[in-house]
Amino acid sequence: MRRAIVALVGTAAGTVLLVGFKTGVGQTAAAGHTPTLVAGTQRPSGSPAATKAVPPSSGAPTSKAATSTGLRNGTFKGAVAETDYGNVQVSIVIAGGKISDVKVLAAPNDTTRSEQLSAQALPRLRQEALTAQSAKIDSVSGASSTSDGYRRSLQSAIDQARGA
Repeated sequence: MRRAIVALVGTAAGTVLLVGFKTGVGQTAAAGHTPTLVAGTQRPSGSPAATKAVPPSSGAPTSKAATSTGLRNGTFKGAVAETDYGNVQVSIVIAGGKISDVKVLAAPNDTTRSEQLSAQALPRLRQEALTAQSAKIDSVSGASSTSDGYRRSLQSAIDQARGA
């Protein structure tokens, strides 16, 4: 009799867990949902991955004079940021002392999943950087490793624009 009660309780608990289980970002993306921005997310563990680099833009500033924001006009390439899923590298264009564009030079793309996450996360990270005018941007949920690498490369490019 005790075994039957334990089995019944275990089955009920398992059913509740399965019914209440929420799918990960891969499932929600397939259902038409996009990842949300989450501050302070941690990088997931995983194995390193290969990346595909986009042709780099000129790393030379167009003007040595710093603006009131401390950023020199020109194009500045950030350092390559290694992540658990591959390298991330960005370059920034500074015009009028402001970040006017952020271009991705390298991003994780070794698997279909990495390509999907990069395709969703990178435009959002770009918009965040343009709005914030800094590397103090939120992570994209489900792409926290890529988000972290993006921030580090972006900060490196900003430091170069400041002449640091």
